[in-house]
Amino acid sequence: MIKTREHIKNVIFDLGDVIIDISIPGTIANFSNRSGISPERVREIYSTSGIFLDYEKGKISDEEFHSGANSLFGTDMSFEEFCGIWNGMLIRIPAERLRLLEQVSAQFRIFLLSNTNDIHLKCFNQMMEEVSPGKPLGSYFEKAYYSHHLGMRKPDAEIFEFVLQENNLNPAETLFLDDNAENISGASRLGIQATIVKHPDNLFEIFQ
Repeated sequence: MIKTREHIKNVIFDLGDVIIDISIPGTIANFSNRSGISPERVREIYSTSGIFLDYEKGKISDEEFHSGANSLFGTDMSFEEFCGIWNGMLIRIPAERLRLLEQVSAQFRIFLLSNTNDIHLKCFNQMMEEVSPGKPLGSYFEKAYYSHHLGMRKPDAEIFEFVLQENNLNPAETLFLDDNAENISGASRLGIQATIVKHPDNLFEIFQ
């Protein structure tokens, strides 16, 4: 099923822009419009401020994240308004990708490994109700791993090592799919067979 990868027994999937269509530029634009700060400056804040990494590692609460974002952007967004903008980057979960996961899981052990956060987790499980009622995203995998639950995030070696060890996975028999080059490099350094996903529809080319 996986071209030229007959030795693969396990597949670890990223989430954003692999299974879920996302638009980070859209959220950056919305924060820019709300704050009056240029998109370039918003992106710089997003990339360099510690609160975004801390939130992905579960080190701060939803409320602390909301308050910190208001402070960074000089805004007075309500929690509901903030969540609306923050969740705006989650565009859709195509049903055909969920069907592909079902097909892949019939032949391989499959896992989800995502750098995400509590607000997004709640949102994409709500989105799942529209395309797969009663079946949350995690149920499509043997196990789903979220950075904010683990206190670790990609591309750090510790999060990959945790998943490998907990499930007794041989890196050489494990395929990792992600749209981020740094995450691919992090996995590759541990001997995982890592492949970058340049577009979510690449999944259908990988699994033939």
